Amino acid sequence: MKEIIEEYGIKYWTTTPPIKCEFKRFPEDFIVEEIDNHGKKRTINYTLIEKIKDFFPKKQKSKKEKYINFTLIKKNYTTQRALEEISKRLNVSQTRFDYAGTKDKIAITSQSISAFKVNLSDLKKIKIKDILMKNFSFSRKRLKLGDLKGNCFKIRLRESNAKKEVMKKFKEEIKKGLPNYFGPQRFGIQRKTNYLVGRAMITDNYKKAIKIFLTQTGDEQKEVTNARKKLKKDWGRKGFERALEEFPKYLNLERNVLKHLCRKQEDYLGAMKRIPRKLRLMFVHSVQSYLFNKCLSYYTWQDVPEYLPLIGYKSENIPEKMRFVLEEEKIKPSDFKTKLMPEMSLKGGERKTIIKIKNFRYKIKRKDLILEFCLDKGAYATTIINELTKNLSEK
Repeated sequence: MKEIIEEYGIKYWTTTPPIKCEFKRFPEDFIVEEIDNHGKKRTINYTLIEKIKDFFPKKQKSKKEKYINFTLIKKNYTTQRALEEISKRLNVSQTRFDYAGTKDKIAITSQSISAFKVNLSDLKKIKIKDILMKNFSFSRKRLKLGDLKGNCFKIRLRESNAKKEVMKKFKEEIKKGLPNYFGPQRFGIQRKTNYLVGRAMITDNYKKAIKIFLTQTGDEQKEVTNARKKLKKDWGRKGFERALEEFPKYLNLERNVLKHLCRKQEDYLGAMKRIPRKLRLMFVHSVQSYLFNKCLSYYTWQDVPEYLPLIGYKSENIPEKMRFVLEEEKIKPSDFKTKLMPEMSLKGGERKTIIKIKNFRYKIKRKDLILEFCLDKGAYATTIINELTKNLSEK
C-alpha cells in the first residue's frame, strides 16, 4: 500500500483495507449541495414553490441593492467556466460575478452566486445546457470566498468491492474525524500544475510560471497535449503564434496569455496578469496547501495539534515539523511576499487539522457503494474517498 501520495502530501490514517471502485464515471455520481451562511441548503432540485417565487421575484428595494444573488446549478462545468458562459450571454465582464466556494467539474453541484449590476430579466432569460439559475434576490453585499457553512455530498462509487464489515469499521473510525487535507482540486485535476506554477510565482520567476502553465501536459485531449508539447519545443514568438492557432477555443485562459505574448514576447509578468486574479491566488495557495498537507502527514492521532499554520510572510512560532517541511522543500516564509506582483502576497494563517464528518451514511447496492455526508467549509469530500480507497479508485 502506498502510504504517502507525494503529489498532495497525504498520508492515510484509517486502518481499514482499501476499497476498489470507480469514482466519477458520470457527473451524477458526485452531487454537491452548498449550505449557505444562513444554514440553508442550496438544493439541486428545482421545486414548484421555487419556480413560482422566481416567476414573481421580490423587487429591488433601493438603488443600494446593486447585487443579484442566485443559486447556480451546473453539470460538467467548473464554476469559472459556468460563469464565463453566463457573462458571455450577458455581454459583461466575468469579474462582476462572485461566489462563496468553487465546485467540482465532473459533478452536479449547487452554489450561491452574486452578480454586480446585472439586469435580472436578462439573467433569467439565459438558457445554457446543463446550467440552471434559481432563487433570485437583490442584495447590498457581494459574496466573498468563504461565505458558506459547508457542503452536503451524495457520492456513488461504482464497481465497488466494499463489504459491510469494512464499512462498519470505517464508519466507527471516522467518528473522531479525519485529517483535514487539502484535496486534489487545490492542486489541479487534469493537470497537476497549480503547485508548480505557484512555486515559480513566489520566487518571481514568471517566465517559468507561464511556461509551466502553457506547456505542462496532463489528462487532456490528444490535440491539446500535442499543442502543448509543440510549444515547449518551439518556445518564442513563432511558437506563440502557432499555439494560438492550435490551442482549442475553450482554453480561453491559455489563449489570453498567448495573445499577450504574441504582442510582447518577453513580458511574462504582464502575461500572468491576463489570468484572473482568483486563479493566480489559487496557484500561490496551492503551495501553502502542499506545505500544510505534508506537515500534517507527519503527525498521528496521538500528537496532532488542533491547528497548523498556513505559511505566509508573517508566519511566526512555526512548529518543528513545519520547519522541517520548509527546509525540505527549500521554501522560506518570506517567499510569500511577492515583489513583482504584491497582490499575490500571502500573510499566512492557520487551519484546523481535523475535520468532522456529519451525518455519514452508506448503502451497498449491488456493486455500487453510495455515501452521504456533510462537511464544514474548507473540507474536501475527496479526503473521505481517499481514506476509504487508499487512492485505489479509478479517477
